[in-house]
Amino acid sequence: MLRTHKFAGINPRVTACVAFAVIVVLATGIASSGTASAAQQDPLLLDVAGKWYLTFDSEMGPMNWVAVFEQEGAEFSGTCDIGMGQYPVSEGRVEGHKIFFIVELDMPGHEMLLSFEGTVDGDEATGILTGMGADQEWSGNRKK
Repeated sequence: MLRTHKFAGINPRVTACVAFAVIVVLATGIASSGTASAAQQDPLLLDVAGKWYLTFDSEMGPMNWVAVFEQEGAEFSGTCDIGMGQYPVSEGRVEGHKIFFIVELDMPGHEMLLSFEGTVDGDEATGILTGMGADQEWSGNRKK
């Protein structure tokens, strides 16, 4: 008895069209995956991108800064407006619900690195700022 292939009798054009459709669907999914935000790529990854209002007390009184974070995976960077200019945010990273970043102040005659560590819960953050000769508590909230 002669065995026939299970696809015998199917029009080759139909097979080619189905194969082409599968390739298009797969290619579209791969191409669009590069445009997703960090949180969309990994729903378990903490999303900190956006504009944050940071407050803390200092020797000069209460400080109110505005930080803008841009996130790529578990790392982020951005700028921080301290009311006397904008300064870079560097070495930003998230680990679970923890956030870490540095603000590099470079004012005439006064350079310092301020290290922020904290916990983020939705659009609220709290933590410890190390720099300016002491540790300070800081808080922040994100405006969307």
